[in-house]
Amino acid sequence: MWRFVKHFFKNTRQTGAIIPSGKDLTLAMVEPIEFSKTKNITEIGAGTGVFTKKILEKMSKDCTLTVIEINKEFCAELSKIKDKRMKLIEGDARNLSKIISNADVVVSGLPLASFTKKDRHTVLEEIQKITNQYIQFHYSTLTEKDIRQYFEIKNKKNVLLNVPPAIVYSCKKKHATS
Repeated sequence: MWRFVKHFFKNTRQTGAIIPSGKDLTLAMVEPIEFSKTKNITEIGAGTGVFTKKILEKMSKDCTLTVIEINKEFCAELSKIKDKRMKLIEGDARNLSKIISNADVVVSGLPLASFTKKDRHTVLEEIQKITNQYIQFHYSTLTEKDIRQYFEIKNKKNVLLNVPPAIVYSCKKKHATS
């Protein structure tokens, strides 16, 4: 946990929380995933792996989890998770579609509210390129308008028993209408 706190103060654009996510937020993040129908999951901004471990616990033996994390120290922590279904990549979500071509679902712990507007839109565009289902949490509604430009919010769940309280957005890609 102290490593997480250190990185929060060192670079809040990369680490958006002062402590790892709690149990209730973790459960809310994996709840929208239909694990019986899901074959490939991508997690971006995995941090120390709180969501990663829960995803691995719930996913089937023939599902794969690609974890993309930009922080070297968090990658070192994530590499301690030994599961042959998980592939860890040190990379930047702004280049997501160059790293992975498609995912059944993208789970994001990225602190989008602390990104520049340009970077936030770049990341959302990249997510939209590779998936139809996107799950994101935030501590405020500041980025909701940006998310709505790329995705339809199917469900918005407040998680009050988290420090700080959070909102989980479960989204589907917007499809062009003719």
